[in-house]
Amino acid sequence: MARQRTSCSAFTRRFAAAAIAVALLGSGAVAYAEAPPTAAAGLSTERPIEEGFTKPADQKPRELRFKMLGQVKNVSVKEGDVVKSGQELMALDDADERAEMDILEKDANEIRIEGARISVKVKKAEFERIKKLRAQENSTEAEYEKAEAEAELAELQVVQEQKDLEVKKAKVAKQQITLDRMKLRSPIDAIVLSVDSQAGETVDPSKPAAITIVNNNPLVVVVSLPTAQSQQLKLGQPLRVSYDRKEWKDAKVSFLSPMADASSRLQTVHLEMQNPEGKASGLQCFVELPDTTVAAK
Repeated sequence: MARQRTSCSAFTRRFAAAAIAVALLGSGAVAYAEAPPTAAAGLSTERPIEEGFTKPADQKPRELRFKMLGQVKNVSVKEGDVVKSGQELMALDDADERAEMDILEKDANEIRIEGARISVKVKKAEFERIKKLRAQENSTEAEYEKAEAEAELAELQVVQEQKDLEVKKAKVAKQQITLDRMKLRSPIDAIVLSVDSQAGETVDPSKPAAITIVNNNPLVVVVSLPTAQSQQLKLGQPLRVSYDRKEWKDAKVSFLSPMADASSRLQTVHLEMQNPEGKASGLQCFVELPDTTVAAK
């Protein structure tokens, strides 16, 4: 009797184990059926990100120099100042040149022209008088010819005085150019990177720059990409750039190097990115590439 109860108990245990196994297999099949298909082997669904760095809009800082030797009179800016195109940054002592300008401007007037025109009237009146006397046979041929020549000469003198005035005005304009060159102005909207000359110092065009400026808006993002990726890009194509891979800014492809590096199989790509907040150039950044470059990579 005891042997029969043992056999029954073993059968019960085997049946329960089989039922649990069937249940587990069934739930696994359902889970498998409901699970979404995974990506095909070898294909990534994430967009690739490449490291790059930023450069100023002109690719490098601008070094400003005077075009003439002189002594610095005043410096109007300091490092870090934001300047506008045409703004005066530094000036040379121009006292002598301004004195010369004053002389030239006073000489460039029409007084001599007016005097020549009055002389024309006098000579023409004299010629008309001699002409009448000649008609009455009260004047010689020599007197007539002399009066006629003097009237013509007076008219030519007016033309000569007009030309002389043009030359004088040209000298004034030339002197103004000299005075303008004694002021160092910013050619672009920029930020002052360094001031290397101070009031009282002598500057020389052949020496280092007096002031260096940099234009950081827009910024140029430089990234070197495998040619398989770079060849998928087009000029003007929008991409995204980030400094921390969290916040992203819009940019667009502005340059594809016409020559790739055959040894490394890399091609330089530039992106243009607006920078109204004035973030510094030369910083590391990350460029998010489009999905089309994933497979190419």
